[in-house]
Amino acid sequence: MSDIPPPRPRPVVWVPIAVAVVVAITVAGILIRDSAAVNDAELSFLHDLSARHSAWLTPLALVINTGFGPIGAVIVSLIVAVAVGVSGGGPWPAARFALLVVVPWLVVDVVKAVVSRPRPDSGVLVEQIIREPLSASYPSGHTGFAAALGMALVWTVLSRTRRTTPVVVVTVVAAALALVTAWSRMHLGVHHPTDVTASILLVPVVSTAVFAVYERAVAKRGLRAPNGSGETPS
Repeated sequence: MSDIPPPRPRPVVWVPIAVAVVVAITVAGILIRDSAAVNDAELSFLHDLSARHSAWLTPLALVINTGFGPIGAVIVSLIVAVAVGVSGGGPWPAARFALLVVVPWLVVDVVKAVVSRPRPDSGVLVEQIIREPLSASYPSGHTGFAAALGMALVWTVLSRTRRTTPVVVVTVVAAALALVTAWSRMHLGVHHPTDVTASILLVPVVSTAVFAVYERAVAKRGLRAPNGSGETPS
């Protein structure tokens, strides 16, 4: 396979795109929140899904519920950010990784507060596995974190190597991480399908904008490594 060119997203392009996507996702959330037809269809889907719980899928969903919750997500982010720095990237790639996780995740929380969509009615579930969370439903915070973590890993690998295989592998892992987390939130009955979809659509765009702004800021301060991405590629 041919090498992948270095990533060079431009802030002037991606920041407006990210703003537009955030606005669109927010408006869509408000419309979905107020649509009885959409809510009824999604609750029907969650009812059917809760009737198909299995002995081995539920533990996985519970692990994700804890591991990607507010406290678990902070711990996971810190561990991976430190690993990025220790593995040869240094403080700047570690800081970039942290920002790539935190900023999109915070944007998800802001949209969640604005839309303020109620959680799925637990009364429609065949089996309620966990207590209904107190926070709003749209977009999904767990799914947003998983997507942000995956995108941060993709950008980190892209900044370290031009080889196709590791980039493809980490991209597949990142996609799987987001999709499995999205499924787990619906499996537990704490999110509607559109909640997790919104996070999956929103986070990659915001992540790209954050990467573009960070790389431009680093370049202007002369902190860039010879490869032009803050790290030395293999």
